[in-house]
Amino acid sequence: MSTRTLPPYNIILFSGGKTAGSTLHKSFLHLSKYKPIHIHTNRCFEASQMAGVPPFIKNKYPKDIFHYIDKKKKVFIFEVYRNPTERKISSYFQNYKHNRLSFKVPNNISIDDEVDYFNINIYHHIENYESVAEVKKHYDIKLKDRGEYWEGTNKNINLIRLKFKYINNWESLIQEKLNDEDFKIINYNESKNKEYYDYYQKFKKIYLEKYIL
Repeated sequence: MSTRTLPPYNIILFSGGKTAGSTLHKSFLHLSKYKPIHIHTNRCFEASQMAGVPPFIKNKYPKDIFHYIDKKKKVFIFEVYRNPTERKISSYFQNYKHNRLSFKVPNNISIDDEVDYFNINIYHHIENYESVAEVKKHYDIKLKDRGEYWEGTNKNINLIRLKFKYINNWESLIQEKLNDEDFKIINYNESKNKEYYDYYQKFKKIYLEKYIL
């Protein structure tokens, strides 16, 4: 969970790991007109309350995120779909050195052998949860495909499921939906700025060509 604002929230970034949820959260925090919160799942959100993670007081009986969403003003819930395979590879490289040790990846193996090891021993252990089903069920929302995203509404709730592959278009898309040209994407935690980026790109290319394409 990531927040610097108090409820009721009008921007909910209901987005799992490696789907740029932190980038969206950071972008909304720069505009005081919005009250954003970023969570991965309701279970994680409730666990954060039980632990007393700010701004919440420690609570043995936590409420779900829907309790804290604004009931009167227009609310935007953003969720992101990313290709599951690319998302898992990105997760593996997020904590690359730690994951190599945790999954007992042999030292000094070739990149091709590491790709095979990842496919056999690691791929199915990496979380790939999608939160959109929770939101659709709670608000009885049906999504329509708009090409670069899906969207659906119910009363004051606007659910927008962004497609990760169109991330370069998110700024203009969100500006349009919010009717707010002040919104700007602030890049955060980009893979291309990491020391492993070139190796990661080569690894992904080999994996996709060998096991997916």
